[in-house]
Amino acid sequence: MKWNGFIMGGIVGVAAAAYLSRKRPGAFAWAGNATGDLMSGMKGRLIETALKRKFGSETKGKQSGTAASRSDEKSWDTIESLLNGDPEVKRQADRILSESSSASH
Repeated sequence: MKWNGFIMGGIVGVAAAAYLSRKRPGAFAWAGNATGDLMSGMKGRLIETALKRKFGSETKGKQSGTAASRSDEKSWDTIESLLNGDPEVKRQADRILSESSSASH
């Protein structure tokens, strides 16, 4: 992408936002919330994908209910041991959990 196109897109976006905020003040806030929700969803899917790549998919095929629950327990135990192994990671995970719970209310 050329810089001219990027700059023009930014200017058009700012003009559209200013126009919308004058016509419908609530629309700008709604768009901000919708964008935040979209980004949170993308972040969640990205984290899920990264964890699957890091630890591999333990469920290659359909499993019975007890085998699936044991696999889930193992996965959560692995995640918990990783969190407890590094205090900085634990603080970051706690911060993310508090942000996501406050955003959902």
